[in-house]
Amino acid sequence: MAKDDWSPDGTMLPTLEEHTRKKHEVVEQYIHDWVVTLCSNHVGQSSTLTIIDAFCGGGIYEDPKNESNWLGSPIRFMNSVAKALHFVQTQKGKPGFILDVHFIFADSNKNHLDCLRKQIKDNNLEHHLINKTCTLIEGEFLTIFDRLINVVETRKGHSFFFIDPYGYTDYSMANIRRIMSIRNSEVLVNYMLDFIQRFLKKRDQQMQHSLGDLLEAGNYYRDLGKHNHLVRSRQSYLRNETIRLFREKALVKYAYSFGMITDGQAVKYYLIHLANNPTAQKVIKDALWFHNNIYQYQYEIFGLSFKVPLEDEELMGNLFNINEDDDAVVQDRLQPKIMDFVAGYERGISFRELHTLTMQENPASTKHYQEFLAKMRDYTRDIEILRDGKTTKAKNIQANDIIKRSNQKIFNFPKED
Repeated sequence: MAKDDWSPDGTMLPTLEEHTRKKHEVVEQYIHDWVVTLCSNHVGQSSTLTIIDAFCGGGIYEDPKNESNWLGSPIRFMNSVAKALHFVQTQKGKPGFILDVHFIFADSNKNHLDCLRKQIKDNNLEHHLINKTCTLIEGEFLTIFDRLINVVETRKGHSFFFIDPYGYTDYSMANIRRIMSIRNSEVLVNYMLDFIQRFLKKRDQQMQHSLGDLLEAGNYYRDLGKHNHLVRSRQSYLRNETIRLFREKALVKYAYSFGMITDGQAVKYYLIHLANNPTAQKVIKDALWFHNNIYQYQYEIFGLSFKVPLEDEELMGNLFNINEDDDAVVQDRLQPKIMDFVAGYERGISFRELHTLTMQENPASTKHYQEFLAKMRDYTRDIEILRDGKTTKAKNIQANDIIKRSNQKIFNFPKED
């Protein structure tokens, strides 16, 4: 996307691309679910949240598939938080809950911010500007970074950074590491994998600086040549190295990816979610399963992806009817790992701990875990589930339920035709 795609008055807009539409939908759902979880689990009646959209753009796109325009990430952040808070107040038994939220939308182009300011007003969100719960900042991310960090550290509470840059030199791994050093901070970053692949082919000096100095990836992806004979093997290696890079260089406990495929089989970029809280990764995985339309490349890879459908695929809907098959495969893949893990705890292990200790090694959502454990209990009788010290047959397995191996095994789970 060019940096001058938005005019100040909103008469010139960038055309929405399908992977951008999906990216916005993913972020919008995650923020909603994250705020609901955050507020519902909070022991008090108030919480503090800071949301930073570091490359915010003009807040609106021309949508070629619909008569109305498509709202950008800043407007979606505001609406999603409002809906989530309303849900907490009306459905979660916290009618008086107060969320001290502050939005920071940053961009290096003044035209973008002028357009965004207009969209905020046009969408009846001007109260955020009036009440100063929204700040628009003009400047390059690398230049204004310390200012953003100061706001987050001053406000405390929870923070979420959405880093969706215009180019691969617009942020650094040092930025990510600094954010993740702050307690209760998360990042969702657009990692441009096609840049990495171009560099590995051309090896030019400018790309070398970006890869080595900014992204600190100079010692990664070195064995890619060994995987050039198979597309799946190559993509698997690139994905696994990317996750290794962020885990090691960003110093985070939990890293998860969502691939964006625009054509063919190659991932154009990954949305990388980083957190030090296991609950955050659980929420993002649950959200990503809803938006996944292709289980990435082969079942040994635990990433999920969205592939922009070709016109005939979209008409037929054949890309969007695979989740049932994926669900069955994911649960099948859970069996050896989870059962061996449970066997290591003679007195059992809580569902919360089991989920936390294994969720980075598989693509399964919370629902997949619950359904798998219920099958192991009800069909194979390999496990039993205890709630408050008593055996339970409940399908909705709770965080404190104890999972343990059963000494009784009656029959194997029947295979589906």
